Amino acid sequence: MDWSDNQELQAIFREEVAERSRSLIEGGRSLAGGQLDDAAMNDLARDGHTIKGNALVMGFPTLAEAGKLLESTWKELREGQREPSGQLGELLARVASHLLPTVDIEGRDEPRELLAALAAIRQFMSGDDDPPPDDPGSGPVGRPATTSSTGEESFAPPDPGGASAVLHPPTQVHHRRSGADTADGGDPVDLGGLLAAIEGRVIGDATRVESSKLFELINRFVEVKLDMESLAQGLRELRTAVAAGPDEVAALAATWEGSVARLEQSLDELQTQALDLATVPLREVTDTFPQLANYLGRRTGKELRFELIGDDVEVDRQIVEALREPLRHLLVNAIDHGIETPRERVDAGKPSTATVSIRASVTDHRLVVTVEDDGRGVDWDRVREVAEEGSEGTSPLSGDELGRTLFGSGFSTIAERNDLSGDGVGLASASEVAADMNGGLRLETSPGGGTTVTLTLPASLAMQDVLLVRSDGHRWGIPEVAVLATFPVAAAEIHPGANRMELWYEGHTLPLSSFASAVGLPETEEPNDIVVLSTRLGTVALTVPKVEGRRQVAVKGLGPVLAGSPHLAGAALLGGGEVVVVVDPDQLADRVRSVPRPVKQRPKVLVVDDSQGVRQLVGAALSGQGFDVVVASGAPEALDELVRSDFDALVVDYQMPGPDGVELVEEVRAGSRSLPVIMVSAVATAEDQDRAWKAGVDAYLDKFDLRKGALVDTLRNLLQMRGVTFEERPA
Repeated sequence: MDWSDNQELQAIFREEVAERSRSLIEGGRSLAGGQLDDAAMNDLARDGHTIKGNALVMGFPTLAEAGKLLESTWKELREGQREPSGQLGELLARVASHLLPTVDIEGRDEPRELLAALAAIRQFMSGDDDPPPDDPGSGPVGRPATTSSTGEESFAPPDPGGASAVLHPPTQVHHRRSGADTADGGDPVDLGGLLAAIEGRVIGDATRVESSKLFELINRFVEVKLDMESLAQGLRELRTAVAAGPDEVAALAATWEGSVARLEQSLDELQTQALDLATVPLREVTDTFPQLANYLGRRTGKELRFELIGDDVEVDRQIVEALREPLRHLLVNAIDHGIETPRERVDAGKPSTATVSIRASVTDHRLVVTVEDDGRGVDWDRVREVAEEGSEGTSPLSGDELGRTLFGSGFSTIAERNDLSGDGVGLASASEVAADMNGGLRLETSPGGGTTVTLTLPASLAMQDVLLVRSDGHRWGIPEVAVLATFPVAAAEIHPGANRMELWYEGHTLPLSSFASAVGLPETEEPNDIVVLSTRLGTVALTVPKVEGRRQVAVKGLGPVLAGSPHLAGAALLGGGEVVVVVDPDQLADRVRSVPRPVKQRPKVLVVDDSQGVRQLVGAALSGQGFDVVVASGAPEALDELVRSDFDALVVDYQMPGPDGVELVEEVRAGSRSLPVIMVSAVATAEDQDRAWKAGVDAYLDKFDLRKGALVDTLRNLLQMRGVTFEERPA
């Protein structure tokens, strides 16, 4: 949705910039004269923030860069982090004086004067005495973004055609070499590139933090280090106490309990302080919404009261940025699609003025954002009509299928697209951000009663709460934001439905399936617990052998090799090197709601890797894509499995203790030339690969391969070449 060419909105935006820039010019001049107080500086920082947000909405990156610099500089002056001076005041006024002219320039030409003013103030704040260049455009066009003395990365200036150049640092890939370290006394915990790097997703660009918070964090690190040293000393004392007798051991155990309790408390506080450094208020993206709602009301001829409640909640910066576009689209949908004209509302017995609200809250590490209107509600008959017009099927669409269609990209009930609506990205963008963040999305609507869209997301991407369940001998994680309830099977009311088992829950029947079936595992254990999930397509229930409680973990996304398994959201390391595979609730719901198919013979694949975590990750990815998986921890165990059973394919790691993967392949090839063999390894030297090819592998995949779903696709291709068929699972 690009409104940069909308003349009416441009006029409103220009008026806003004119008003704010006048205030900023006066503020800079007052600072030069030494006449500003803290309250005035706070207002000026707010002016810069508003210009930054509005410019981002309207597509003016250089203007947004200037607003960002003005905001951060006035904040630093207010908080005493930067010394005021007459020269700084003059430079701030100079930047502000070029804001309004930039509105008329940017997008058609390079705003050279504003760029020169920004270069001058950055140079001054960096302490560089050399004069800045007079013409910022004389250097290379599209130069990389620079970093100001505030520690924030500035926007790259636009190219002459008006498109902003986005430059990314080169990706650093580290390959695991032979002889990599393993956890003492257990399986290796190195996952060899099967997970995405969490740093790139969680940390992102440089973030300015308050120095006081940083020093609090450092102090807490010191305290934790001392507690660890105390425990280390306790271990040494334990050896002596064991020799002395049980009374000494009991006394030492009591001391340890106190030390461990203090350490746990310190770690909790340390985690909280660290996460606080990466949080920002939601209003960073909602500040411009009142102006946007006012414009939309005028544009569509509708009377409305807009409410913005709870946007002062602080959550992960990346969550806030990810919500910027979805919330804007949902607001447009509510006003343009949802609420009626004043005449229509009066005819329906409603007040002529509609109410549209955005509410936000954080509870138990969950961010809940609702966009609500009291308008006409979703016209499901119209949704069905448009959906079936574009459908190749002849049978009527079910309620679930209509829900999928409504959330699908590009779907709209608007007959003629305009510059506000009709592109079908509103609900789709909200659905996508919920899926990307392991969250949930719920739509509630009633004819004439309005519509409410609720986004439930983790408050932090760095640390997320998951519900741990056990199935097929492994722990699995379900994002806690999607979990509505857990209770024993014995306390549930379950009965057979038309196509599947159903659960009676809070006055409604829910589709019920086993967790094992949903993720493609064999059902070898009796169910003992039920988990109820809220998903974008409604509520579903899963039976599991055991619910083990909730844990807070750092979830990493799957790397490209395994990313073709949509039912998996990622993985996380637990204490002691154990891996928990985290599932996608929406994908599980799709599978639960699908009518069960007749069981078909699934290809049987043997996965060989010395890392327990890799075995679990690869096994989970393949099981959910139509394969029966057996795992082995090394070559001897793999050879035993090959003697006991027939397999359709072999997936083997290159590097293993004892006989390595190549030696295993050589042994296999001595007895069978037809079994498809895929080698998956982080070892990617030409010599290693040549050795693998000579041994007889059919495919060699680097764990850092950039092809999405490379493992599943390669397996399918190799099996289809040999005439093997298998059950296709829904994507």
